[in-house]
Amino acid sequence: MWRSVPLVLLCFASASAFQVSTPIIDGVEEDWEIVIKTTDVTAAGPQITTTMCPGPVEDHPDANFNLNYREGESFLAGGLQIEVFDGDQVLTTADARTESLQTDNETITWTQRLSVSDSTAYYLVKSGLSTTWGSFGGTELSVSFPTTLTDMSNYTPDVSTANSGVGWQSDHVSSMQLLQVRYYSGNTLVSTDSTPRTILPAVTP
Repeated sequence: MWRSVPLVLLCFASASAFQVSTPIIDGVEEDWEIVIKTTDVTAAGPQITTTMCPGPVEDHPDANFNLNYREGESFLAGGLQIEVFDGDQVLTTADARTESLQTDNETITWTQRLSVSDSTAYYLVKSGLSTTWGSFGGTELSVSFPTTLTDMSNYTPDVSTANSGVGWQSDHVSSMQLLQVRYYSGNTLVSTDSTPRTILPAVTP
């Protein structure tokens, strides 16, 4: 019987040693794809926007990525732009390129990342590829803005898909999809959601 005490202690030690804490999600990446059917350079179409937010858009600033148009003091056709809104207030912007879409059947792909750290949110468009703009993203399409959030636990791709689309000449776009979502803790990939989410073509009931 003298062996039972150390055996019980060993069991407790083993259970404690294998406890794993849940990683804190502080970064999310989204992979997007758009297929252009036709373009209209004269009317600056089509115009496309994606929205990414760490939670409900009514509660947090949201980062918008505009393709083929830029806003500001005046409208500019073509190019790429990031706009961060807190309600109706523009917190920060970043403009890149000036070329207008003018290639039919063009496919555009990119990754957008939103992360939070030390009371700051960081939004980045990277790994972009298209006929019109070639390779795009990185430092030219990167912004930061204040946040009270310490993690991305309230993020959902449903907010992204509900607030993204083709605002002008949607009939000129064959398809628009959020292809994949990846969740990070620091630089460590925690999980991947590979369920494609279709914005266009719209599903008719």
